[in-house]
Amino acid sequence: MSCYPELTYALYADGELTGDEARPLESHLVQCLPCRERIVALREESEAIGNALLDRTPELTDWHPRPTPARGLVLGMGPAVAAGVAITLAAGWVFEAVRPAGFEWVSPWSFKGATDMGLDLIFLLRDDAPAVFEVAVALAAMASVSALLTFSLTVVLRRWNGPSLLSLGAILALLVSAGDSQAHFGLHRHENFDLAQDEVHDGTLIASGGVVNLDGKVAGDAFVLAEQLTVRGEIGGNLDAALPEGSEITVRDGAKIRGELTTRVQDFDPRGRRFARYTQARFYMWLVLHLTASFAVGMLLHALLPGMFRVKLETPGETFRAMAIGFLVVVAMPIALLAIACTLVGIPLALIGLGLYLAAIYIGSIVVAALIGRAIVHPADERWSSFGLALLVGLLLVIFMTHTPFVGSVVRVLIILTGVGMLAERSRDSWSRMRVTLR
Repeated sequence: MSCYPELTYALYADGELTGDEARPLESHLVQCLPCRERIVALREESEAIGNALLDRTPELTDWHPRPTPARGLVLGMGPAVAAGVAITLAAGWVFEAVRPAGFEWVSPWSFKGATDMGLDLIFLLRDDAPAVFEVAVALAAMASVSALLTFSLTVVLRRWNGPSLLSLGAILALLVSAGDSQAHFGLHRHENFDLAQDEVHDGTLIASGGVVNLDGKVAGDAFVLAEQLTVRGEIGGNLDAALPEGSEITVRDGAKIRGELTTRVQDFDPRGRRFARYTQARFYMWLVLHLTASFAVGMLLHALLPGMFRVKLETPGETFRAMAIGFLVVVAMPIALLAIACTLVGIPLALIGLGLYLAAIYIGSIVVAALIGRAIVHPADERWSSFGLALLVGLLLVIFMTHTPFVGSVVRVLIILTGVGMLAERSRDSWSRMRVTLR
């Protein structure tokens, strides 16, 4: 799009254009940095000429400090972090009271736990790939049939007796798609779990407790997380046990384990590991890699989509609003993706949406880092060097805050919510301007 004549910019700077005349020009200004700078220069020139003609000198009492782009973020982050810490402590206390015994040995959020789960999945696919594929196809077909039945019943019931029977239609569709469950679990928390001698457990057994006694028969595999495990009965499949360091499985005479016996010695000491990473070189190597990747992504996004970083949070209210919007997006998006993936046709769309969802979470932190860096460095222009310096300073500060003991996780969540919220607002504004331009 070519630039407008100088007279048009002068009329716009003086506020002489009507709304219909100004909208196309404003759409052009969003994409053209030199034209925006020209508008700013014309307005400053007009103000200077007006002050000179009126011989008006601004008084010191009329001066107000210019709000920084991240002023609201700085003022709002403190109360947000305090509230987040309080919620985390309360949630941790509740979770500690209700979590299953031995749950910490699974450690799904630790690197070792994640790799174990990944390797287990690989072995599962290697040994039972056809069965897993059949289950996936069956679930997708069931979801598709359920969706079609729901739609059909919705149309019929609306014609028959109006919206009052829509809920009945949904329930009927779910009942049609429901099947018999073949999974049997024995999961207990902070208690002893006993499988009686005359008891037969069909399917897979997952038991968790302080002391687990398997005196009966388990037809399938058994997964046990306990402090002490005693086997007196029969295990029809494999026995996989996770025990603390120094504990061993007690297998009594007459006990039978048809499959393989696997013992996992778990050395779980969260209090010791909380600060141990700060003494490890690989932790700092990971931080350097994270900083480099984020900086490269930020510079690439600035070259391709510079408008993404033109955001401001000048008041705490704007910060809290961005966090609220980010929370809604982060929570609602997975639910929407699951609903889309309920049909075979929607699975590719759900995968694409999942990629965009993860990208928004990652990019949101970079946007917040750039905002913080601009507030600290105050770049004079939008050149690569100026933006790069601001981005680097912001990333260093964000990485430091998110890896601070005790509050780092809370700060990380708040930064992600704020970044996703700002991206959502920016996308909404861009969409609104595009619709106005197309009209």
